[in-house]
Amino acid sequence: MRRKEKVAIIEGKNKFALRFFSEDETKPLMFCFPFIGGTSTAFRMLSQAISHLVNIVSIDPPGHGVVNGELICDMDKLVEIYYQGILKYVDRDFYILGHSLGGIIGYLLAVKLEKAGIAPKGIFISASTSPNNISKEVESTGIFETKEGIRDGLIELGGKYEQLGKSNSIFFYSYMKVIKADYSLLKSFKETEELFLKCPSHIIFSHDDDMVEPGYMEDWKNYCKICELVKVTGNHNYIVNNSKEVGEVIASRL
Repeated sequence: MRRKEKVAIIEGKNKFALRFFSEDETKPLMFCFPFIGGTSTAFRMLSQAISHLVNIVSIDPPGHGVVNGELICDMDKLVEIYYQGILKYVDRDFYILGHSLGGIIGYLLAVKLEKAGIAPKGIFISASTSPNNISKEVESTGIFETKEGIRDGLIELGGKYEQLGKSNSIFFYSYMKVIKADYSLLKSFKETEELFLKCPSHIIFSHDDDMVEPGYMEDWKNYCKICELVKVTGNHNYIVNNSKEVGEVIASRL
């Protein structure tokens, strides 16, 4: 763990972790939810780009990163776990950011918080298929269903994920279990008419992203009252590989 970073374990039957990249009580929080197989460290580079404006609080889901324990395969259950766990932290201004799977989770959590009268100042949904198209993407791609598909997906992301995808290490096989569990979250998603978000919503996407259909982004306007589409460059892992550009996009909207 880097200097100044602090990890808080949210205890409970299904514990998870919050990684604070900075702590300045004069700044709002930004809760960050990672992609399939991701951990809290995925937002380290991004935190360097926007830490002068917000305190990044990144999530290690149950069974991920520094958190041992059961992996969660049900979306509603995981959102409820996060909701209960962060309640004591939302007594100040806060934002939500989620990338890929994390975008859907962040969106569902934001809806739940708004219904409880605890509205985020805004949400950034990055590289995430709109709710009405999740089932289509699950049906059309089996990339995370098999060992070979997981390898191909990791290699496409590049960087350390590419190295992992090309290996036969014990870590790869452990990581494969995490990815399959996270993919099950998407398959468990249930769309309802009540999932409408009122806070300012910024939908970030890239035409270079081969894992999410850019044409689906427009549909987010049916789920967010105040909705802006923002295009960036880079493959599906742009939140890591192109954190400077993403940071500039976010910073200009805080």
